[in-house]
Amino acid sequence: MDLTQLNILLYKQPSTQDFTFPLTQVGDIPIINSNHSANVMLYIMDAKGPTADELFTIQQAAKKMPVVIALRHVEGPIDLDMTLPPNVTLTNADDVIMLEDALFEGYLRVVRAYFRAKMMLYAKKALIPYKEKVEKIWRTKNAQQQAEQFTAQFLTKDLPPILHQVAEELLLPLSPKIAFFEERPEQKLSLDTFTSNVSAFFKQLRGPIEEVEEKPGRFKTLIGKTSKKARAIVNKSSIHVADAFEHYILEQLRTNRDVADLVESYISQVKEAMLPTRARQSVNVAILGQTGVGKSSLINYLFHAPKRATGAGKPVTEQGFFEEKLVLNGIPVSLIDSWGIEQGKDQVWLADFNHFLETRGYKAAVAEWVHIAIYCISGASARVQDFDLKVIDMLREKKIHVIVALTKASLVSPQVIAELTETIHDATREDVTVIPVNSVAQKLMTGQVIEQQGLEEITAHIRVNYLEMLNERLPERIFYLANRKVAGEYRRRIEESPSSKEAVALAKQLSERFVSQDLNLLMEREVHAAMTTYASTLDVTRPARRTNRTKHVDNEWRIEALDVAFSKLEEAFRSTILMQAPPQVGRKFQKEMERYLTENRARIENETRQTIARASAAIDKEEL
Repeated sequence: MDLTQLNILLYKQPSTQDFTFPLTQVGDIPIINSNHSANVMLYIMDAKGPTADELFTIQQAAKKMPVVIALRHVEGPIDLDMTLPPNVTLTNADDVIMLEDALFEGYLRVVRAYFRAKMMLYAKKALIPYKEKVEKIWRTKNAQQQAEQFTAQFLTKDLPPILHQVAEELLLPLSPKIAFFEERPEQKLSLDTFTSNVSAFFKQLRGPIEEVEEKPGRFKTLIGKTSKKARAIVNKSSIHVADAFEHYILEQLRTNRDVADLVESYISQVKEAMLPTRARQSVNVAILGQTGVGKSSLINYLFHAPKRATGAGKPVTEQGFFEEKLVLNGIPVSLIDSWGIEQGKDQVWLADFNHFLETRGYKAAVAEWVHIAIYCISGASARVQDFDLKVIDMLREKKIHVIVALTKASLVSPQVIAELTETIHDATREDVTVIPVNSVAQKLMTGQVIEQQGLEEITAHIRVNYLEMLNERLPERIFYLANRKVAGEYRRRIEESPSSKEAVALAKQLSERFVSQDLNLLMEREVHAAMTTYASTLDVTRPARRTNRTKHVDNEWRIEALDVAFSKLEEAFRSTILMQAPPQVGRKFQKEMERYLTENRARIENETRQTIARASAAIDKEEL
């Protein structure tokens, strides 16, 4: 299988035969006609979507490859009133960027599947010595404890090198911008779930102890119980136990969330290297709240449409977070919703939500972040629970701006609303926006009409908070991407130099290019994508905007810092020409450039914020 190329199996409904496929490549991946490449099915349909027969065909195809359903002539959000298989992506055939993104996601699914398959193959080979040990010790008194130790040893000693080897063999050939180095700190696995499950596994493996009929005399009863337990253990062969142990570990590798995160940390580099940064034509808004606080009513009010049952949208994670394309008072929004937070399940929900936020953090593209969170608290309850504040604090720690919607505000007096607002502000140091909301219009028996309220205020604060969110979070992403470029693409190029002398020359050249050009281009690219989302209804390709966005850039601090950086680099490199090989030069380059970035982090963050301000001013000027 050649993963450097993409084969698209194109099908069209009769009503879409006039569709012409607009792409020759997806990201940096060329499209060719070959079954030996990564295969993705693309089904072009009208806005009604698939018929029953077509849906069956899609379901069968999705078992073998990713499927993209691209709808034509769609008015409004892209959606279908049906449940699609997990391996199917829905997109807009008339939007080239959305179509390319969907096809690239399908390509990543192929890469991910091959990565996991190869990981499982190497893991099975690495488990052979552990199986042999399990065969010998499983009947002993300390078998359970030793099995836990074997599991921990496999996860900490064997699995990381396996992942690294698979990444080098499978992913490095995809792009010269991709690089992996073993001495880089890796994400740590949580062993608690694995080892505790191993304990339960061994208890199950030993089998249930059959009840022994009580006989006169304690000694006879003891002998009876002991013999039953012994027979239950002896009935299982050592080979059976070792195979079951292997099967259990492999199954854990398939399903464990920490392992999935480790795999994704490698796959994410493929996306960063091979797909240009995209501007997303929507703002990602998470609406959260405990069960019964009026979250569904608020969604119905904000989006002017009856909300479907939770889960009807596109699943974002396996833990129950869903994404729907909607429109909020004229603003295209990706609504991130979740199952209600129920009593007794709050800790599970918190753990799942924290993991979800981690996947949408600064390592992800800005288009994938949670941009704004609306947290619902019932004004009618007249109190703020500790759990509510815990969720709000979690969001604020991730630098996500929070709007607290006090729902059912019409049911209580203005004084109660003021007291609740004060309580929330005191707990959050006035770091959140509190908006009273009345989602349902009512006519009282007295004839008084209570109007809906809150929509305009929420819309206005989403716009303001989006810019504030960028100022807080985008510098962190710029710093992360800068480090990744140094530690990945540039270090790889240096290490592949034919000699130490050429490696040093290239390191000096790349360091100058990085400081004088790449940092600026990196900021401009990320800010441009983020601000395009902010001004999603404007034509961002206009030359006037491009000029306004870049003409005031000041590089003096970079030139000044560059002299300092070069003096350190040249001093460090001077001793490497005769003494060290290209890989050592690469490590030295990375170390010196990371030190340079750390020393200039405040300046990088400040320049990023100035770039955001210039882009915002240019957009606001054109809106007038």
